[in-house]
Amino acid sequence: MMRKEDRKHQIEMGNELPFKPTKHVKNPVKASFEHMQDFVEVKKNFRSEENPRDVIIGPRNFLTNPPKVGIVGKKTTFAGIIPYIEDDYERPKKLATEERLKG
Repeated sequence: MMRKEDRKHQIEMGNELPFKPTKHVKNPVKASFEHMQDFVEVKKNFRSEENPRDVIIGPRNFLTNPPKVGIVGKKTTFAGIIPYIEDDYERPKKLATEERLKG
């Protein structure tokens, strides 16, 4: 036998009211110490002190190798020009015919 619940009693007790979240109290958080900076930002001046219109260029950051020198384009190989050798297109048929005549 199933247990029956008294719905009127639940509604009177307030169990069937829509859900209301609790109030959120906003407490401002203040740190107990001063903000410490990681570094001091220094403003760089790339202008010359003698003539403010001149810009001072610093040294290069890194060096690279020069580009490779050589021939680019058609007929470029590592070992020179490769001679053309003609391929016998009919060779498989000739071999098949020779085997047939022998056997």
